[in-house]
Amino acid sequence: MKSSRSVFIASCWMLLAVHMGYAQNSTAYILKDVKVIDGTGKTPREHVDMLIQGPNISEIKAGIQRAGAIVLNMQGKTIMPAIISTHNHLGLLKGNYANATNYTRENILRQLGKYQDYGVNSVISMGTDRNLLFKGLRDSVLAGRLPGATIYSAGYGFGVPNGGPPSDLDQVLRPGTAEEARKDIEKLIPLRPDVIKMWVDDFGGRFPKMAPEITGAIIQAAHAQGWRVAAHVYYLQDARRLVAQGLDIIAHSIRDSVIDDVLLAEMKRKEVAYIPTLSLDEY
Repeated sequence: MKSSRSVFIASCWMLLAVHMGYAQNSTAYILKDVKVIDGTGKTPREHVDMLIQGPNISEIKAGIQRAGAIVLNMQGKTIMPAIISTHNHLGLLKGNYANATNYTRENILRQLGKYQDYGVNSVISMGTDRNLLFKGLRDSVLAGRLPGATIYSAGYGFGVPNGGPPSDLDQVLRPGTAEEARKDIEKLIPLRPDVIKMWVDDFGGRFPKMAPEITGAIIQAAHAQGWRVAAHVYYLQDARRLVAQGLDIIAHSIRDSVIDDVLLAEMKRKEVAYIPTLSLDEY
């Protein structure tokens, strides 16, 4: 993640004022009377001051004084590390429905702005992006030339022919064989995805699952390119198999059973990340 995005957030107007200030000069800022949650699990610090010099937080304590510093009275506002949202489907939601026709530059930038308004400063779009994103839009966001949260992308995700994901996502890759899966991974090289996403689920028995030989081929081919692989899963049995095949990220909660200690130990040993997906976008 870009260090320039890893700033602390109080309120949006304050963030922008401070960020623009230290990006252009070395003026010091003192944020008076803040509550600081530092992200380490320690008890929040109440009614303290924060000294910001250039791009760095130099000091946090009560009663900071510094000649020439710009003082902003925050009146008890909370400052915390910016939030990272690791499972999003950017651009699809508009109004009260989600559809590929909503995937426009305007809607993407609107959503990135909304995420940042709520303190989410980095998002990972999990496999539902379209060609539009890779024609300069993502690069402009990563370079900081456009406002809003930073976007990281899984490119075009991997689904099943005549199966999941059940939607109008016509740019999702749907290999029917392991060899086709390996060739599809090569198609993604020009997009420079940050992660690879695959849907491994029968969606309540409505669709066929992705075959084990195909999931294995995707994982192996992605790893050869240096990419981690995330999977939409539902069943504990599928999670066990995918972790054994080398999966890096379980991108949804396992929902048919309690995860057993054996799988948890294997996930810890292999450093498999787990995204609980606590909620869906608010319609």
